[in-house]
Amino acid sequence: MKRSLRALYWLTPIAFCIAIYWLGMRIWFAQDDFAWLGLRNHVTDFKSFLWAMFAPLAQGSIRPWSERAFFMVFSYFFGLRALPYRLFVFANQFLNIVLVMVVARKLTKSDLGGFVAAILWIACYALVTPMAWTSAYNEIQCATFLLVSFYFFLRYTETGDRRFYWAQWVTFVLGFGSNEINVVYPAIAAAYALLLARRYWRPTVPMFAVSIVYAAIHRLFSSQPKNFYYDMDFHPGTMARTFGKYWKVLLGVPEYGLANHWPHWLVSAAIAILTAAILGFVAWQARKRQFLPLFLLLWFLIVLGPLLSLHNHVTEYYVTIPAIGLAMLGGYGLSLAWKHGRVAAILTGAVALLYLVPSTIVSHAAMPAFFDRADRCRALIQSVAYAKHIHPGKTILLKDIDNDMFWAVIYDSPFRIFGWNDIFLTPTRARPSKRIRTSSKSIRTSCPRQPLCAPSTMARRWSTRQRNAN
Repeated sequence: MKRSLRALYWLTPIAFCIAIYWLGMRIWFAQDDFAWLGLRNHVTDFKSFLWAMFAPLAQGSIRPWSERAFFMVFSYFFGLRALPYRLFVFANQFLNIVLVMVVARKLTKSDLGGFVAAILWIACYALVTPMAWTSAYNEIQCATFLLVSFYFFLRYTETGDRRFYWAQWVTFVLGFGSNEINVVYPAIAAAYALLLARRYWRPTVPMFAVSIVYAAIHRLFSSQPKNFYYDMDFHPGTMARTFGKYWKVLLGVPEYGLANHWPHWLVSAAIAILTAAILGFVAWQARKRQFLPLFLLLWFLIVLGPLLSLHNHVTEYYVTIPAIGLAMLGGYGLSLAWKHGRVAAILTGAVALLYLVPSTIVSHAAMPAFFDRADRCRALIQSVAYAKHIHPGKTILLKDIDNDMFWAVIYDSPFRIFGWNDIFLTPTRARPSKRIRTSSKSIRTSCPRQPLCAPSTMARRWSTRQRNAN
């Protein structure tokens, strides 16, 4: 492969990612972002730093690398300038794309398999939220830890070099600081060893012990009051229905069909074709005692498994990491079909396009909604900042805050970031609004291209205030 072609090979999936999600680089903050941005305000000494890094927060989660350290470091240097946060998220995702290609190439023994795997994963509808919402960065970072750990394990099974085995241990343990779903990694490694590298399954056993200990400690220290959204139901019927919802998110066709007013039978037919193609290919290969497709299907099931009991909290971006397995499965299937002749390649390519085209379209189309929501959040906060500037020391009352803005901004107390504790809502019924009313005047929020107080200015004021306070 010539140098230019090799560069094109690696850069095309990254360019494809940018083409779909480019608007995510310009998105501002919303919802949980404000809570994490304000976390640094609570750090005054080493003890409070440890609390900020490791105390159970956000439904009892403990994610020091992907949430606590990420937001505290970036907020110190960049304040409320969202662009550096977003560029870092995208850079991490570009690394993930390369890792998916590297791992898929090793598994499938095919350059085409690695390329297609990356393209199929990038198009997945589940990636929209991590690419558009900074608080969902933990999904992207956790994918990095899992992919790097598995790459080291693959190298260990290929070479027998124990350095790769211990390198896997380092990234595996560090992965717990990114996302608690990291507990499933030993099952992924063990599944691969049992199906494709039998002599290496025993070294995976100690990792199960670490995951069990972590899960026990996490549950002990992160116990939260009973919450409807995080209620667990382990009945097979309930878990099967939850799995069906995630399966539809993975395929992307239902979302596309809903947006384009497809009849129900057509959506069902497309889902049936894609499902039959996946399961049929896995069964056909397993019958030939080729177990790589079965392993890749197990990747999806293993990572998704712990989430199936959360029947009231089906969230699209939870499929981000499970989808890697089926993306590599698709890459392997297409690479095999290419070797089996024109007819097989055309049929397999048609099935791949049935997934790729709708998923790409709906993923790209979903980004403006995230951008508009964040832009409204920025406009609201900048409007309040302007009101505080022209009326220093005055209490600010916000009127006609609609439901979306309440949950996207007000609920997470963004004004405390600036030390403003005198911003209140008027006791009126929430309804759609075009203005934010203060106690002194009405300020329009429909001009996001001409902000009343630039985010960079707000960031400098905030950073200066915090440095003086510390």
